[in-house]
Amino acid sequence: MKRRIKVLLPVILVGLMVLSLLLENRSHYQPASQHSYILSEEAYSDRKVPLVLNCSLPEFVSEVPSLRIIERSFTEKAILAIARDLFNLTGDVSPVYSSLHCLGVNGSLYSDGPEELVGYRVRSGEYELIVYKSGAIRYSMMGAPKIPSKLPSFSQAKEISENFLQKVINYGLAPKTPLIEIRFSNVTIGAEAIISNGTVDEKYVTLLLVVFDVLFNGTPLCGEIGVEVSIGDCGEIYEFRAYWREVEIGEPVKITVSPEEAFERFREMHETMIATKKGAKKVVINDVRLSYFAYAPIVMQKYLFPVYLFNCTIYTDEGVFCRYLWVSATN
Repeated sequence: MKRRIKVLLPVILVGLMVLSLLLENRSHYQPASQHSYILSEEAYSDRKVPLVLNCSLPEFVSEVPSLRIIERSFTEKAILAIARDLFNLTGDVSPVYSSLHCLGVNGSLYSDGPEELVGYRVRSGEYELIVYKSGAIRYSMMGAPKIPSKLPSFSQAKEISENFLQKVINYGLAPKTPLIEIRFSNVTIGAEAIISNGTVDEKYVTLLLVVFDVLFNGTPLCGEIGVEVSIGDCGEIYEFRAYWREVEIGEPVKITVSPEEAFERFREMHETMIATKKGAKKVVINDVRLSYFAYAPIVMQKYLFPVYLFNCTIYTDEGVFCRYLWVSATN
């Protein structure tokens, strides 16, 4: 699996548009009764896919606390110890640089600044570990996963992931802020391979994906934040991605977008982001709440910025999918 340290801005922007973190349906905000209305399936019939609002919009909140990301300090010796002790990986340490910046609390992304150090990489053969200054971690095997001789069950994959996650936490790499919580979300198929013998195509599951949510004060965070563990043949960890952040509460941030405005912006996004999904039949919004958004850790982000999070169920020809999409809560 190819890894690039210098990432082009268009790739980052496209990759961040659609979020697929699977989160629990909880909210700190009481719904405003005057905004409680249901859109029938016939609503927006001029669009390709019906959009149903199956919840009340939250009350308008004029400001929320900012969440400042605390950078961690790692020595080369510490990086090598993490690679050796947790991932049985040895090699040289090399720096990871980026020119992508998100300095303020409104989420604006810039790429015209100088390249700066964002993390450290250890690579040996087909194995790679990146430890970011923000505290995020990514370990992976490069190349496509092999057809497994014995793939663990879903429950076994969950147990393997929880045990390894606890090992990482005990090592001291998880956020220490007591308001940060890591909670199991689900297990799903992570990757598949199709083998053809000329007449028949056979599909094999090659990876199981175990997902954990990261919450702040009980509210799920969104974007490139969370923990994902890919489990392959005989329970081997193919990839471990702990995109958590250490944060502290900062000055209040003014919310300049009302829930109604956020919903209207979501409707505008609906046609281009959801309706074009192959086989999409209907989209149901189950919950709307304020949350915080994180870019990928390759971005030098100083704050998690506030967003409205839309908990959506997307009905398609291929099945039913739960997705979270966001709209910025500031202009």
